[in-house]
Amino acid sequence: MLKRFFVADNPLHALPFPYEQENLCAHHNSECGRSSRNHISRSRQIPARLMMELYVDADACPVKDEAYRVAARHNMPTYVVACQQMRDPGAPGVTMIVVPAGPDIADDWIAEKITAGDICITDDIPLAARCVKKGALVLNGRGRLLHQGNIGETLATRDLLDKLRGDGTLPEGAGAGGPAPFTKRDRSRFLEQMELAVRRIQREREAL
Repeated sequence: MLKRFFVADNPLHALPFPYEQENLCAHHNSECGRSSRNHISRSRQIPARLMMELYVDADACPVKDEAYRVAARHNMPTYVVACQQMRDPGAPGVTMIVVPAGPDIADDWIAEKITAGDICITDDIPLAARCVKKGALVLNGRGRLLHQGNIGETLATRDLLDKLRGDGTLPEGAGAGGPAPFTKRDRSRFLEQMELAVRRIQREREAL
């Protein structure tokens, strides 16, 4: 079935778009669970829906294909959110969401829709913090897991560096250094860590 997607001035509502993208969103049951690890809050509420969902901050994401593979293995509905039309991967369960170009519009869409027990793929630390606050887990493109136990320090470090650059204490670009080249090892690590994150959420839900 074909569906049209466009996110208008209100980035949280889908309206018809001039081109069509295939909605391959699957509706299969998957195992659910809840981890007892200390760095994940035990007090957060798992949503009533049984299926965890994957949200991909797609602009400049280097591991979309890897994310689709893991999501398909676990029958996870996947929302690929971008500010421009992207190639439809034709993967099971994947829905392409196009939002207007503009600061934080894609981030706002993801942060509104994601719930506890979901996973977000993003390198954007403020978006990661918003997702973690709602009880989701976050992976960056190199497979680093962000959760309630480390997101505060990660966000504070990022904000401090921005402040120091802004007031001239650090020259522009200092403390960043630029990312290292993306390698096959990074892809392998991402696949491994995403699989572990999915299983962790499954255990969380089984423990309820």
